[in-house]
Amino acid sequence: MAGELVEFEEGTIGIALNLESNNVGVVLMGDGLMIQEGSSVKATGRIAQIPVSEAYLGRVIPWLNLLMVEVVTTLQERGAMEYTIVVAETADSPATLQYLAPYTGAALAEYFMYRKQHTLIIYDDPSKQAQAYRQMSLLLRRPPGREAYPGDVFYLHSRLLERAAKFSSSLGEGSMTALPIVETQSGDVSAYIPTNLSSLSVSVDQQSAFAVGLLFDLYAFHRSTGNSLCPYRTLA
Repeated sequence: MAGELVEFEEGTIGIALNLESNNVGVVLMGDGLMIQEGSSVKATGRIAQIPVSEAYLGRVIPWLNLLMVEVVTTLQERGAMEYTIVVAETADSPATLQYLAPYTGAALAEYFMYRKQHTLIIYDDPSKQAQAYRQMSLLLRRPPGREAYPGDVFYLHSRLLERAAKFSSSLGEGSMTALPIVETQSGDVSAYIPTNLSSLSVSVDQQSAFAVGLLFDLYAFHRSTGNSLCPYRTLA
């Protein structure tokens, strides 16, 4: 099945993403340097998953991530690490792990939401996840679209951000708030990924689907985007 974990004979784990009649496209969760032509591979019948519990509070995933020392130290000095979980994959991590990291954080945040608690998850940043997904898709020979991103890159982030929710009183009133932080080039907020995230992050009070994107605070909008008009017109 699509998304199933597969295991190579030397222990490397991969994810089956392309399922065709005569071949399967797999992305690796490791360097794969020991895999050779003719190596055997088997299906595991499982999808990527992570155990969740309160034991993860105050921890860094993966725990050997030395590049997060400064961030963790700052959180500890301010007394925030005791209720924080850091999930970090750096630029030298395999693209597959960079792609999965935000979903790992979302799964952990959902655990607390379902336990009637309030959580905040900060994605820094989704554009890096999109680049990792683009790399994976190009290697799998999927048809590229705008800026070489695959056609489902919007769905990549929508299924992530739409996991944020506020439960009703009958479900415990737990909540999960998502805060995506995206990198821009020269302040260009009209680029492909920032535009996608902006359309997903519009906050409105109305429940009507017709109101989404139409009813918002015009003063706050002009105050936050007024300086971006000139760069937009220059690039456009």
